[in-house]
Amino acid sequence: MNMAHLKRIFAKNTFIGVDIGADSVKFVQFAGRENGLCLIRAELRDIKRGKTEEAGAPEAVSALRELFKGVRPDKSYIAVSIDCPRTVVVPVVTPRMPEAELRSAIRLDAKKYFPFSIDNSVMDFEILKEIQEEGTMKSEILAAVAPRVTVDKYLSILREAGITPDAVVPSVYAYRELARLEGTAPGAAACFLDIGKLRSELIIFKGSVLKFARKIPVTGKDFTEALTSVVRPAGGRMDVTWADAEKIKREIGIPATGELKKIDDKLSTMQILSALRHPLERLTAEIERCFDYYREEGGEAVGSLMLFGGGSSIPGLVRFLSQEVGVDVKLGDPFKHFQIGQKALEAETRSSYRFAPAVGAALTTGKGINLLPDEFRKDITKTVKWAGAIAAIGITVCAAIILYSTAGIRLNDFQKRVSRARVELAGMQAHLKKAEAFHLANMVLKDEPHWEDIFKEICNVIPDDIYFTGMDMRDKIITMTGVVTADDGEQDLSGFILNLRESMLKDGKLINIKTLDGRAGMEFKIRCCIN
Repeated sequence: MNMAHLKRIFAKNTFIGVDIGADSVKFVQFAGRENGLCLIRAELRDIKRGKTEEAGAPEAVSALRELFKGVRPDKSYIAVSIDCPRTVVVPVVTPRMPEAELRSAIRLDAKKYFPFSIDNSVMDFEILKEIQEEGTMKSEILAAVAPRVTVDKYLSILREAGITPDAVVPSVYAYRELARLEGTAPGAAACFLDIGKLRSELIIFKGSVLKFARKIPVTGKDFTEALTSVVRPAGGRMDVTWADAEKIKREIGIPATGELKKIDDKLSTMQILSALRHPLERLTAEIERCFDYYREEGGEAVGSLMLFGGGSSIPGLVRFLSQEVGVDVKLGDPFKHFQIGQKALEAETRSSYRFAPAVGAALTTGKGINLLPDEFRKDITKTVKWAGAIAAIGITVCAAIILYSTAGIRLNDFQKRVSRARVELAGMQAHLKKAEAFHLANMVLKDEPHWEDIFKEICNVIPDDIYFTGMDMRDKIITMTGVVTADDGEQDLSGFILNLRESMLKDGKLINIKTLDGRAGMEFKIRCCIN
């Protein structure tokens, strides 16, 4: 029995991606073929979460058990896509150093890379390439973090369903795998926008290189909520049930400007368009703000926008964004890059844009970033230990023969590597001293807020008709005074405070407001706490 045969026996021959969303569980399974991967299953199961995310866990467990029927975990690579407000992937440039030291250095310098503390978070990274800057060798990496509580929540659901994943990957990282497949022209910037029920994320890639990612405070739920209260032609508001609002959103969507007809003899298309105007304008403003920020940071103009997630299915959204944003907009289809097996797709999977994170997770195939905690990786190792024992013996025997026959060459190579390592170690002393200094600084400033990031967040959400006259920051509390010049200033202030609450600030309150003497506009005072 040779090594190649042993490898085939114990190799994992299918690749599974799972995405546990706010109202559904998505499952995809690929098998290797001579001419590439073939999609052999893609299924979706709806779940109901109730008032809290935890309320949906039993339904998610039931859905996963059903989806994994017939799956052989020992022959399958299983990767799960995760997301939450503090699940973040960022590109980072660091001094070159061994991976173990690099992990510590990223945590020590976390305030430079992440807009929040990463204490009690799972962190991992992928080294992309080595570069030279000003005579110093550096590493370009992707660094990812997710709160331990979020990772544990997903693993708890999977464990109850009897599933042990090989990898846990952030949704942004999963989209990176799709960006590779899209094959955008080198140097061109493309944007992926995932609109979920509770969370949305905008991601910009240059080719397949992640350049920018940001959470967007406009979700599919916002469009449904907007439709639950429609303005009557004669004034006042008409209450619409949540179920009816969801039906209108899915079946009617965004009417074209100038289109006028009655829906079920109750609502007109103009009323629907009017109700959806606010979330549509917020979504457009957020997209343009991200594009502007990317260009200001040295990026080029974004040439295309691809929509994914359940919220992207709103009829008319592609047309609306194409007109408003001014780039090529289309609905994403992650299945178009693969062979499709017979009976691989259910009726629900015609909405292929909902499966993007699951597809991307399956494509990671055990390489790169993995947020699975170390203790779970050890459990997996124990589980497969006996299954791999025979293979390990055979491989060890073959390897010993090869090593013996090439011992002289390897010894010479080893001596050269030791010499190089000594030179690199000498060069690392300065970096180690710098890391110690950073550690000391972080111990002193660990409770200080990230003021630079907070200012950026405030600048991102402040409307044009509001300006500040004063700002006071004490004990993680910011008090802002200023003037709003618009005629409907109170409404603009309410929107501004709501946007502040959705950023790094919380408990935003309007302390006072008064009309200016002899001038248009109003003075205000707002107080917020820092998350």
